[in-house]
Amino acid sequence: MTVKIDVFVDVLCVWAWVSGIRVREVHQTFGDQVAIDWHVLNLFGCTEKRIGQGWADKGSYEGFGRHVHHVCESFDHVTPSKCIWQEVRPCSSLPAHLWLKAAEHVARQSGQPVCTGDWLAAVQEAFFAQGQDISQEAVLVEVFTGLRLDESALRAALATGEPGAAVARDLALAEEYRLRGSPSYVLNEGRQVLFGNVGYRIIEANIQEILNRPGDIASWC
Repeated sequence: MTVKIDVFVDVLCVWAWVSGIRVREVHQTFGDQVAIDWHVLNLFGCTEKRIGQGWADKGSYEGFGRHVHHVCESFDHVTPSKCIWQEVRPCSSLPAHLWLKAAEHVARQSGQPVCTGDWLAAVQEAFFAQGQDISQEAVLVEVFTGLRLDESALRAALATGEPGAAVARDLALAEEYRLRGSPSYVLNEGRQVLFGNVGYRIIEANIQEILNRPGDIASWC
């Protein structure tokens, strides 16, 4: 049996960045028993609205930057750049989401492995750890070509409109599941939803429950 896990993130969400290690641990522990599908959420589609205005009474971008650094202090495996949300303020996560979907499209069309988790981690590292503005096309080109993806193929994919359609599908699915934020983990066809800073053991327990549940047991009404 293979347990399907739909993981929803916004690439600019710090909680999605710090939780990436848990998804990697799921891969290491369960191997082929799990299939992880990555999806995007629209939390930071307009950072001026979410941070500039939404955090206006808490210091705006500077205050949000302090919040992000405070979050990261609790995790030994991440070290954020001092300039994020201070000097470096991406205007939107949408460009990065579109390039991620373009990479998926190119991989599928060419019969190559779809490594969304690795690509996502590289984009997150570019912003959070290296302090690069991932809303800028030049930065995204550098990140994705550094992953040995062909720039011309990615641009051709973007020109088809397919990456935009893929983003729209993800947003519609997130709405269908009534997801509250990033990261969100959807298991068992939406019957089990985990949200936010969820510990690895909780994710593991939910997977084990599905794997160990008898196939003929009746569902509760």
